[in-house]
Amino acid sequence: MNAAAQTALRAFAFDMFYTGTLLHKAEVRTKLLDGADHAVPVVCMDVELDNDMRTTLHVEHPFGMGQHAQAAAEAAKFKRGMQVRVKAPALDMRLVARNASEITPIDTPPAAPAAPTPNPQEPELWQA
Repeated sequence: MNAAAQTALRAFAFDMFYTGTLLHKAEVRTKLLDGADHAVPVVCMDVELDNDMRTTLHVEHPFGMGQHAQAAAEAAKFKRGMQVRVKAPALDMRLVARNASEITPIDTPPAAPAAPTPNPQEPELWQA
């Protein structure tokens, strides 16, 4: 996706906010951006959310290429048991059902083929 398309999408995006407790200390991982082996450091952490089900949110905070030291310094701030607030764009959110107990196909009737539209310049084709 080009930069112009990303900017247009983000213009309509809104941010999601979550609070919770870190389940373990933050760590720095390396994430490949594309097939050309461009890699960036990413601070990763798992947060137990402050909701009734205590669901876990995996958080990734990417840094720029060559900013491994900055990412490591940022990760060092976050220890297990710390309360955190996470802000992330809704466009980038992804839900994962890790323990699905059933997946059922939904039968949908096939769409009826569209009737051909007569060409007004060929009236002889209108007659059956």
